[in-house]
Amino acid sequence: EFSEDDALPAKVFGTSVYQTDDGTLFNYRSTPESRLHVKWKGEEVEVAIPELYQKFSDTEFTVYGNTLYFVTKERKIFKATFSSSALTIDVSFDRQLRQDEDCEDHLLQMSTKTGTLVYRMCDDPERDGILLDVKGVQNWKLLSVHRGKIIVYKRNANLATPYAAKLNATVIIIEGLKTGRVCARDSSPFVYMIYGKQLRVLDTRTVEFLPTLSCDWKGRSQMELLGVQGRVITVLGWIEMMTAKLPAGYFKNEPEYELTVAKEKLTEMEEMILKYQTLFEKQKKRVRSLEMDIDKDKLADEQQEQRRAVKRSANAMAVNSKRTISEFTVDKIIGIGSYGCVLKATFIADNRDFALKSIPLKRSANLNKKALDEILRMALLDHDGIVQYHYSWVEHPQQDDWEGILPQSLEHASHYHNISAEIGGYIFIQMELCEQSLAEWLRDHMDMKLRKLNQIRAWFKQLVDAVEFIHRHVSS
Repeated sequence: EFSEDDALPAKVFGTSVYQTDDGTLFNYRSTPESRLHVKWKGEEVEVAIPELYQKFSDTEFTVYGNTLYFVTKERKIFKATFSSSALTIDVSFDRQLRQDEDCEDHLLQMSTKTGTLVYRMCDDPERDGILLDVKGVQNWKLLSVHRGKIIVYKRNANLATPYAAKLNATVIIIEGLKTGRVCARDSSPFVYMIYGKQLRVLDTRTVEFLPTLSCDWKGRSQMELLGVQGRVITVLGWIEMMTAKLPAGYFKNEPEYELTVAKEKLTEMEEMILKYQTLFEKQKKRVRSLEMDIDKDKLADEQQEQRRAVKRSANAMAVNSKRTISEFTVDKIIGIGSYGCVLKATFIADNRDFALKSIPLKRSANLNKKALDEILRMALLDHDGIVQYHYSWVEHPQQDDWEGILPQSLEHASHYHNISAEIGGYIFIQMELCEQSLAEWLRDHMDMKLRKLNQIRAWFKQLVDAVEFIHRHVSS
């Protein structure tokens, strides 16, 4: 049974109402101008918005989480959020629709060579678009996109009760009497819809309808579903809004449903948590800085001793080196820089590939010191996100030695290693060989569809961790 909540704003001509996950009710008023209205604890807030694509239609609105999305006449997607603490409605531009995108029944569609992509206004077409490639359902009404699946609907007056079926991994069909707005949240496996005076709930995990609930709403022949929060359902009549609580024991698996409700409540807390996240990060950095100051002297002594040990080892290698370039088979040159060149080489003893960086030793103490400093710094960096240092040595190969080591095709390397009076030998640095650089990967993945967001996030985190490690272990 529904009870009228007279604290909610009344519906008038040209108004549509949308409920977000946190319970906020947005009123859209189309006359005399497009405006959004929120009533909160006796206070009312309004804000003007751009004119919609179809001024008297509510098919250009959709709710995702605590945000209301809509499409304007200029084919732009905007989003609106309400702050109960500041009593403000924030409206901001999200993105421009593409030429091949179209808005229909709260959802967006884009035609591609392989078929039609369907997605929500909050989604990215290339990342989140779901391919509707089932023959015969393209002309059905789109109801919702829910948990990675498209739900389509076809009216069938011969069916007294609705029927649902799973066509494939991404398409669910429903046949039955006419239905209005659907409530579907990714935080819950249930999709709610109203058929006449009956509330139907579809469990998308089993693709089965739960028992039908008859609704008593003061003789109203039709109600519009606004939202469901936990067990509370909100509907809209002609000029009134009403709420009702779903009966206890209605869901087949009560513990699992209670977990779903708990997740929804957790989602409601995210906005508050985000407000303090920036402050928390700043405080954490201050604490880390204080901790580093406390242990500054001890850390400096340890790093200094480590550098001395590495330097002693490097100096010993330079004087008593047992490794030579002749122990490698050079395959190709993979890079040339201002200090030297990098070769792909195979260590003959274990048949492993390495990157060999060769740096000419000029008859200049300052230049040679820079090369040695580079080795000392690399030796300190033992981290998964940093190219690994293995070994280094000093050698004085003659011109004939180079000709026997380098393939004839490596003309640049041969020219670079031209022995002259200015060259006093070479520092060789044996390092981990990476199969591909980031620049090469970007070049091979120009198509954004090939760039997986999860992979990019993981790589970016590795890069940041590596930079932080360098700053912590190597002084300027």
